Parts: sequence; structure tokens; C-alpha cells
Amino acid sequence: MFEHIIHSWVGYELVKVLLKYGLSPGVRSDLNDWSHDLSELFAYFSEKQRDPTKRPTTQLNILFDQTEHCSYFSKLGFGKKMRFEKMSNTIIPLVILTWLRQLQEHCFKLSDISSQADWSDLGRYFAQPQSKQVSKGVNHVHLSSATTQVVNRMKSFDDIKPKKKGKGTDKVVRSLCEWADRILCRNNEYVDDIVTQSIKEGETSIQKNYAMKKKDNFKRAVQGETKQEDEIEEFTPETQKQKSQEQLLTVVGDFMMDEIKKLSKAKKNIDSINSANRAVACLVQYVNTVEQKAFQSIEEMKEHMAEKAKTSKSTNAGESSSEDYSESDHSEDD
Repeated sequence: MFEHIIHSWVGYELVKVLLKYGLSPGVRSDLNDWSHDLSELFAYFSEKQRDPTKRPTTQLNILFDQTEHCSYFSKLGFGKKMRFEKMSNTIIPLVILTWLRQLQEHCFKLSDISSQADWSDLGRYFAQPQSKQVSKGVNHVHLSSATTQVVNRMKSFDDIKPKKKGKGTDKVVRSLCEWADRILCRNNEYVDDIVTQSIKEGETSIQKNYAMKKKDNFKRAVQGETKQEDEIEEFTPETQKQKSQEQLLTVVGDFMMDEIKKLSKAKKNIDSINSANRAVACLVQYVNTVEQKAFQSIEEMKEHMAEKAKTSKSTNAGESSSEDYSESDHSEDD
């Protein structure tokens, strides 16, 4: 019940953000003064033609891979990094994701007896006492502060308004609206007045600056979790830089051998088969030229590289193993 109430409250604040800034808001010019990490993120995603060299890889990895999300997050339209980056308008979702991250950086490290983790002035959710159980309504929900034994029954949504005063309020922004006010802008005098007043009221609960805590991983490992069928893994030269030359060539060789087998089995599109065979011959000849070898086939080259990869001194733990580069992986048809 409390979870649904919190969802409703966040939804209410999101509507206020949309009313203030619209569906395609701008980004404050002074954002970098408050947070360099957020400035890089929003500057990149604000551009229609994004420069790959300015991709905020570290921040994206933190938001998607090191932050705890609900179980159905990955199924949403922006629940994966690759899907997110393909969206034409990511600013509002990015506000939500960064707000969630900074909440976790503060709250997930606090003990149960820390008053800094109290959400509202009445505290946080408290397991409902059996003597106070009722059949329906918000009467189900009780709140209690970490520093008192008093249990307060929730009577209205005002009871879960994020607290603005007290210990810890200068370290975390509990309000989504306040978080958005520090990031977004909209060329409208009426909106400017609202934002100015909102920031003034919430100044005591906003840090002077914000930087993502890059070493903190809050994502819980889900036992038995498998990759979604529609999930496309992201590979970049950066992710492969720890591999030795032999390992890189082994991966390429394995791929080309598999593709040629598939094309040959189907016996369709002779042009594709010829193109694949020509590419393989060019690859082997390129390796022969660079390495001063005399391989006669990609199978011979792959066998040599796989064996060399096993004993290569540059092999990085976790990047290769006998299982990754075993000859048997591709020696037989499925």
C-alpha cells in the first residue's frame, strides 16, 4: 500500500514538472556550476546530432548498471542503455533516473536507526501494528521516525510530503520537482517565477554541488536472471581493448566461420556466399602479411590464434579462458 502511495506522489510531482517545463524542456546554462556529471549527461542528450566522442559512458553505466530499478524497468522503452540512447527525447526520463540515483546514494547506505532516512516529517513506513489494522483506505499505512516510538497513522498525502528540514536534508533532494528545478529551464516568465520561488523554498534541502558516486553499485543481483531475447549487447572498441591480438582475431575468425556455415547450409544467395568467402580470404592474407605467416585457410589461422591466446601473457583475467577460445566451440555443426 505504501509503495502505491509513493508511486502516486512521484506521479503527482512529475505532472508538476511537465506543467512547468513541458515535454521538451531546455537545460539550465549554469548546471555545470552545480554538477559537472549532470552537465555532461544533459549536454550530450540535448543535442539532436550527438557526438559519440562526448558520450557520457561512465554516467550511463552508473544509471543503468549500478542503480537499483524495479523488476519491470528493463521492459520499458527506456529501460536499456541502447534503447534509451535511440529515444528522440530523453530529458525528462533522464531527470527521473538521475534523481533516483542520488536518492540511493544517500539512503541505501543509512542504517535503520538513522533519522536521515526518514522520508517525511512523520518518518518512514512502519509495519502496521496488529491492533491498528483496518479494512481499507490509507488507514493501512503508518509512519514512524527513527528517533521515536510514536506511530502515526497516515491521514492524507500531506503526511508523506518529503521533509525539507532536519538532519540530512542538506545531503539529498527528496523532491523530484526540486531536482528538476536545478536542471531544467523554459523560456517563460510565468514558469521562471514559479521555479525561482520553488528553489528559494527548497534551498535548505539541496546540496551546493552534486557528483555521482561512481564506486557505489546499488543494483541487486537477481538469481536466475537471464538476458531478454530482444536485448542486444553493446560492443565497442573500448570494451574489447583488453583482448590480445590473437584473441581479437579468434573472435573475428569464429564469427566468419559460423556465418559461412549458415550461408552454405541454406544454399541461397550465391553472391552473399562469394562475398563472405572473399572477405575470409582477405582477412587471412592480411594476417599473413602483417604476421609473416603462411596460413592457407581461416580454420588454420583460427586454430593457431586460439592456441596462442590461451598462453598469451597479455590475457586479462575475465576476458578470456579456454572455454572462450576452445577449438571445439566451432569445430562441429549444431
